[in-house]
Amino acid sequence: MTKILFFSALYFFMACVDPAEQDFGLLENLPVVVNTPNAFTYTLKGRNNSFEEEYELNLILNNDASFSCTLIVTDYSGKDTLNVKLTGPEDELIFNGIVSGNILRVEQGLISAPDKITFKGNNFSGLLEFVLALD
Repeated sequence: MTKILFFSALYFFMACVDPAEQDFGLLENLPVVVNTPNAFTYTLKGRNNSFEEEYELNLILNNDASFSCTLIVTDYSGKDTLNVKLTGPEDELIFNGIVSGNILRVEQGLISAPDKITFKGNNFSGLLEFVLALD
């Protein structure tokens, strides 16, 4: 009986596996973009990815509205920098995020109305998440 218990326990522990590593369902080097009147999000799982992308924002701001933006980069292993630039009318610079490593940056209470956002990376490897939302 002890042999059966021993082999059952041995089988149980050898058959156990760790859960799969989360990848959030993202494909490498293919961004996920959501652009609505209330928020803009951009998520990219990059691997040696060089890119330059620009988006016109669909945000609808009231006169007294403010917004916040969050820039998160994890698992960074790029060989160059990544730049996230948020501009307003007449190319007024509202937010400029220059990344050369893992980062968490939050800007709150921004009041200038943004028109467009530009992402530029050279050999970027890592997970980039950017969120722009009305407060």
